[in-house]
Amino acid sequence: MNIGPSTHSSLLEMIVAIFFVLLVFAMFAFAFGAPIVSYFVTVKERWPDYPRRKRLATLTWTLVFVTVFVLLIIWATSPFKQS
Repeated sequence: MNIGPSTHSSLLEMIVAIFFVLLVFAMFAFAFGAPIVSYFVTVKERWPDYPRRKRLATLTWTLVFVTVFVLLIIWATSPFKQS
C-alpha cells in the first residue's frame, strides 16, 4: 500500500481517501454549524415575544460574536509579520 499521492495508488485507495477527507470535513462543518443554526432558530421563534431592549441586546451580542469570530479567523490565517 502506497501512502500519499502517487501514480502507484489503486483507484480504491484514492476513493477511500477522498471519502474520509469529505467525511472529516462534513463532521467539522456540522460541529460548528449545528449550534449556530440552533441559536438562530431559537431566536427566530422567540423574537416576537422579546421587548425592544431584549431585541437590541440580542442583535448587539450576535454582531459582537460574529465580528470577533471573523477577526479571529483573519488573525489565525494571516502570516505573521516580523517587526
